[in-house]
Amino acid sequence: MIEPHLASNSHARLYRQLMELAVHAQHLRARCRRLQRALVHLSEARRPHAEAELFEVRAELGRVDTQISNVKAALALGAG
Repeated sequence: MIEPHLASNSHARLYRQLMELAVHAQHLRARCRRLQRALVHLSEARRPHAEAELFEVRAELGRVDTQISNVKAALALGAG
């Protein structure tokens, strides 16, 4: 991985974006875990809402993971 202090401005910007996306992904993964644990204890009436929220969080996590892959690829292309 390119160190930000050795990179051009665009590489530094990509590196910052990668770090921000990584933190966002960590938060989404933690939220998924909390929702999964909560599903066990929810009543049948509240379960559909939590399942829908879990689905949305997983979808967002998929988008963030794709963005992370794209930024990593851009950094690798710039480094080569």
